[in-house]
Amino acid sequence: MLHFPSPGRFAATLSPKGRGKVVALAMAVLGYTGPALASVLPIAGAYGNAAGCAFFLRGEAGTGMALVTGESLMSPAGGCDFVELVSATDGEFVAQAACDGIGEIHDGLDRVIVRDGGDDGFFVSIENAEVAGPLSPCPGAAEALSPGVRI
Repeated sequence: MLHFPSPGRFAATLSPKGRGKVVALAMAVLGYTGPALASVLPIAGAYGNAAGCAFFLRGEAGTGMALVTGESLMSPAGGCDFVELVSATDGEFVAQAACDGIGEIHDGLDRVIVRDGGDDGFFVSIENAEVAGPLSPCPGAAEALSPGVRI
């Protein structure tokens, strides 16, 4: 017959470093993946103005930053996290989004339209007021978003 110490007694015998290893092993065995980011809008990469791309690629905040990805929008007027894609027709994506700093304060979602202007870039409006555009592809964004380990 196998004998296992009580859970409290077992945890008390491990050093903090050992407890971390046990937790990491348990998460690996149980298949813990954590929250996954999924694009709401069918936009591959990141598109922005110069300040928005610098923020996306290097974390450098600047005046007038504007940036859109499949998950969110950042503009001088405020920011939005896309919640649900409502429609996608002819290069125009309509989404419900949780926005802050834009318009009146309310508990509901805002309607955000992201229009693909082709060579002119993306244009974004919130509740029918244009807030950003043209937004061009951020150089190096594809590499920054690709899966893999970077050291």
